Amino acid sequence: MRIRAIAVIAVLIGAVGALGVAAPCAACSCADVPVAELTRTSTAVFSGTVRDVTDVDDVRLTTFAVGTVYRGAVHRTEAVASGTEGASCGLEVVPGRRYTVFVRRDAMFEAPTYGARFAAGLCDVRPGDVAPGPGRPPLAGANLARPPARYDTVGPAGLGAGLALVLLALPATLAWRGRRP
Repeated sequence: MRIRAIAVIAVLIGAVGALGVAAPCAACSCADVPVAELTRTSTAVFSGTVRDVTDVDDVRLTTFAVGTVYRGAVHRTEAVASGTEGASCGLEVVPGRRYTVFVRRDAMFEAPTYGARFAAGLCDVRPGDVAPGPGRPPLAGANLARPPARYDTVGPAGLGAGLALVLLALPATLAWRGRRP
């Protein structure tokens, strides 16, 4: 009887653990924010062509070849960081295409973590022909992001599955040990 109670408790805990790791539902949509407002609230604004897109963990590092700067100090080659997961609403750009990007400073992405000076999201890009004012050439040089070394980590789903497996195996182990002579 005691083993059955332990088994029932283990199954209930495993079920709750499995439900607890389900990913939340999220959707991204952008309000129609005027370009003038985006420009006013951004650290820097530039138009450039996407050279490279690299995903590292939950961060997308996008490298731009900058052609025109409308606001702020921007280099000829500039890296911009954004999130990649669900509600983070990261940049969705295509290599080789030109965009106008409205970026902000974000300490989370700066050196030594990812090395990007700027961050942007889904709602911070416009087609490359959008010019929020008179432009100027970018600064010489490059600000390239340095992706961190990847770590082999276990996410919440793996942790929940491992915990459920241990809790489900516990009653079987106790029952097996109880039957041994």
